[in-house]
Amino acid sequence: MTQPRWLFGSSCLTILTDRITTRGQYDLIETYFLPDKQFPLHRHTRYSEHLYVLEGEFTVWAGQNKVVLNASDRFLIPVGIPHAVGVLNNCPTHGLVLSPSSSPCKTPLNFFN
Repeated sequence: MTQPRWLFGSSCLTILTDRITTRGQYDLIETYFLPDKQFPLHRHTRYSEHLYVLEGEFTVWAGQNKVVLNASDRFLIPVGIPHAVGVLNNCPTHGLVLSPSSSPCKTPLNFFN
């Protein structure tokens, strides 16, 4: 669907399907995280986010919680909760992010709004 995009030097994201192909229902994003990297603390004001780990291990900080996710684990980050995701070991991690479509203007550069 889109070309892979590196964000913050920590992860490579590819939008596999978006609001256009799902008739406004959801976005599905494939993510690869580099070892020993963390995505910065942020929050989504219009949508929740589901994380699915395909390979490796994600550490997720969501609100007051810290959760370590392994392959086949999933985690829901509710709308408005500050969160960060990282890989705290020397193995890359591969996962999926599923989120309800947040707006008609969602693109690889602004889908975090």
